Amino acid sequence: MSTVWKNIKIKSSDGKFYESSKTEVEGWTKVETKEHGTRWHRVFSNLQGRLAKIDLDEEGQFGDRLKVYVETDTDEVSVLEINLFNTNKSINDYVRSLCQRLGNLNIGDEVDIFLNTKYKNNRGYLNKFMVVKVDDNIVEKALAKEDVPKWVEKQDPIKKDKKIWDRTDETAFFYNLLKSWIGENTKGYSSDENDSTEVTTTSTVAATVDDDDLPF
Repeated sequence: MSTVWKNIKIKSSDGKFYESSKTEVEGWTKVETKEHGTRWHRVFSNLQGRLAKIDLDEEGQFGDRLKVYVETDTDEVSVLEINLFNTNKSINDYVRSLCQRLGNLNIGDEVDIFLNTKYKNNRGYLNKFMVVKVDDNIVEKALAKEDVPKWVEKQDPIKKDKKIWDRTDETAFFYNLLKSWIGENTKGYSSDENDSTEVTTTSTVAATVDDDDLPF
């Protein structure tokens, strides 16, 4: 029996996962999108199964992406795709939170992955991070705060009265960490993935930021 590949994306607005279809599927929600027109989505909160692979797609049609392969059934693999970088070229917050836990994750772990998205009203920015459980225990960070390069506060080159955070060093740190972990942990894994569903540098951000754990 051939393997069923499911492309899973993140719905950041409410911290959920979703699967998309071009054709109507019973029980799925009809959605009108600017990019693709009418689609049907299955929205869900948890991605559970055996962690089979973590990889990077740096030559994809839709830009650099992190792919997390989870075997959710005997002949079924869910592939969670996440943009590697934010629009300002800083590391994606969900990717950042996963990278912090890579040292405590192993290929073959039975995982339960879900997202946490919440507001911090006192600062006015959105917290976004990925939570992973193994054997019902939350996987803790494998990095200390001092291990991660700090953001550098700089003056906005255009708006002189405004400050921005330069995340270049932090982004390079997590990118290199991810590449190293993948090189050490995914050897020998092979797949004939055939995606049948669509895919629904210097980095600076404004001083009011979206992040779950500021490194300073």
